[in-house]
Amino acid sequence: MEEAIEKLPKVELHAHLNGCIRESTLFDLAKERSVTLSHQHFHHHEPNAADDDDSPLFYNVRPRSLQDCFDIFAEIPKCVDDLISLRRITLEALEDFAKHNVVYLELRSTPKQLCFQSTATTKTGAQGQGGDGSGEQENNENKPRLASKKDYCHVILKAMEDFEKQQQQNQHHQKQVEPRLPTMTCRFLVAVDRSHSKEAAMEHIELAKDLVQSDDEYGYRVVGVDIGGNPTKNHFHDFRPAFEVAREAGLKITLHCAEVACHENNDPSNRVAYDEAKSILEFAPDRLGHALLLPPSLQSILQKAKIPVESCPTSNVMTLELAKDFHGSLMDGMKQHPQLPQWLESNHPISINTDDPGVFDTNPTKEWRLVQETYGLSLERIQQVLLESMDQAFCDTATKERIKAQMNLAFER
Repeated sequence: MEEAIEKLPKVELHAHLNGCIRESTLFDLAKERSVTLSHQHFHHHEPNAADDDDSPLFYNVRPRSLQDCFDIFAEIPKCVDDLISLRRITLEALEDFAKHNVVYLELRSTPKQLCFQSTATTKTGAQGQGGDGSGEQENNENKPRLASKKDYCHVILKAMEDFEKQQQQNQHHQKQVEPRLPTMTCRFLVAVDRSHSKEAAMEHIELAKDLVQSDDEYGYRVVGVDIGGNPTKNHFHDFRPAFEVAREAGLKITLHCAEVACHENNDPSNRVAYDEAKSILEFAPDRLGHALLLPPSLQSILQKAKIPVESCPTSNVMTLELAKDFHGSLMDGMKQHPQLPQWLESNHPISINTDDPGVFDTNPTKEWRLVQETYGLSLERIQQVLLESMDQAFCDTATKERIKAQMNLAFER
């Protein structure tokens, strides 16, 4: 079964770009920029556990609580501070997903204003990278010129374009006797960080609209929008107007939901989280991220609405600390998962994803092995979920049908 899972064509619908960063790359960039990373969260170790196929894969060697994750995400931008490093981590993320036979990938990221080139990587700082006037360059010699958020998106989209072309060239030149899996198709979601303002949210929705409507070269790769970030910050009703605009523009929508306890009781924080989760379900997005801690009353709404859920098994076990009482055993932690067993049993539409493979030391093959070994899924059931995941993708219908046909051919071999 291990080998069969490894060879399966896979679908990844929930992956954050910064969370995909390789640990080795993070250390490289930190060294270049003289950034000291937290010893609590980052330890240089070899080999990378996510690349092994032994039993240690299924142990939580590096605890990652929800708060740990947000602490980590505060450190990564210190290292990914220019468009050059952005392109590097994008291409490496694509390579890593393709290595595990992902045939369709939706990568998401919150657009940022980065430097064109980090001053830490050049002796001359911003010299030669300045504005149009020599006086401006002189006055701002030590201030790197910032790229726009559209530039940020273009770097990711161009990397996707280049990667797909390279895959096709490689496949053409290899001319293997055995039929190969299809090359990976890459799409992008523009993300909104809920810890930022509602004005910033609207800016990102308008950026996504602009990329789709006016960017002939790469616009087709932008297929939707997302809201994520620290779930204790702000409330979905603050951002709902922006997502209404997205819906009216024809953009697909996925929303992180119920990552923290939400109950209809007298506890103020629980009640706020409950009201927000209910508001998100009433909005009826195209997909939900996590939906981990919905109480029965809201789980009933989800089941009736059949909103697909992007499940991220390792991430869920680690952020909820489900393996804490089992000496770090991810499989034992998975048995405590609050929703996934029921979703599988009731055939609720779900996809299995990595969330932040660099942060959680995971990969798509590991996720499926963990799910299969915990719940005893048959190969046919895994194939069913993978095909249904493709139905939940935000790309156009023709792309879905093409990839599903290719997946079915691979399943038959």
